Amino acid sequence: MIAIRKKAARIARRAGRVEGDIEEIDGAQRAAARRACPNNAPWIKSSSRPKRSVEPGSLSDFLAIPDRPLAVRDDGETMPDRVTPALLIRPLGPDAATVDALAGLLVETVAGGGSVGFMHPLDPGAAAAFWRAALEAAARGERIVLGGFVGGELAGTVTLQLALPSNQPHRAEIAKMMTHPRRRGRGVASALLREAERLAIAHRRTLLVLDTAAEEGAAGLYEKHGFVRVGEIPDFALKPLGGLTGTLIYYKRLAG
Repeated sequence: MIAIRKKAARIARRAGRVEGDIEEIDGAQRAAARRACPNNAPWIKSSSRPKRSVEPGSLSDFLAIPDRPLAVRDDGETMPDRVTPALLIRPLGPDAATVDALAGLLVETVAGGGSVGFMHPLDPGAAAAFWRAALEAAARGERIVLGGFVGGELAGTVTLQLALPSNQPHRAEIAKMMTHPRRRGRGVASALLREAERLAIAHRRTLLVLDTAAEEGAAGLYEKHGFVRVGEIPDFALKPLGGLTGTLIYYKRLAG
């Protein structure tokens, strides 16, 4: 029994958990431990003790982006690829499953009061039609719609608008930043924003522009990532559940 415990502990450490003991194995690590032990020993279970909170920058805070050999942490630092990726980010195409996932996220965001250009209640058919048109525009190269996935499920999205007037070929716009309510506060939006910036630079854009609601918007996120507030337009739009809100205008210069 002691030998089995030690083996499971080594498996957990290789999966990236370097602190705690075997009683705290959970999720994918618990599954890995079961695969390593054919008899599915009953002691491989979650701890009954309260879980310790994870501080930003710890080993559990890593994110991975496709087409890169390293895992990417929320503060931008890289670590070896032995770290189990938590979030996968990729451009999205106009397939039916993607449209449905984005539509569901949009409906839930609006129902929660997110100011993303729609009123509550939002008809799922209207949400699907919006994303279908957006993804078709992406297929034409007019924008890039990014999706962040955790365990195969859509955790968040952001759009990089590239098709702008001919006298503004040097800039792009950030739009439709949304994170699923269950995934908020875990670095999803930060990772999406960083990837959008990387793609903007790849498309030779040197200036990003965006706006966010003055009430319950994402001002803190954008300022954390170096966006400069220009000002506020009062009473700019209706909130999804009623009442007017202003909008905050931001920009960020990108290093080419």
